Amino acid sequence: MSYEQGSGGKHYVSLPVEFHEEFITIRKHHIGDDEPKEEYRDQTVKLEYLEEEDKWIVHSVDSNWGSDMTGDDIVKTVFKKLCNKK
Repeated sequence: MSYEQGSGGKHYVSLPVEFHEEFITIRKHHIGDDEPKEEYRDQTVKLEYLEEEDKWIVHSVDSNWGSDMTGDDIVKTVFKKLCNKK
């Protein structure tokens, strides 16, 4: 994790994040019980603090291939996709 103070009094925090996805590839004319595939992506998420609104927003996301995402300080968070069902 790193902190950076930008011009104009902006505040940035960069966090290493590992994104984990499970997916099944569906092909035309393919019927079968394929096992879900897993993909892990190590990236750095840079957050910007909006002082007027007292909140953090995602400023940028950069690939961080080859980083080590293990250790006592690693926190696992699950994000669930929200979708509108009609």
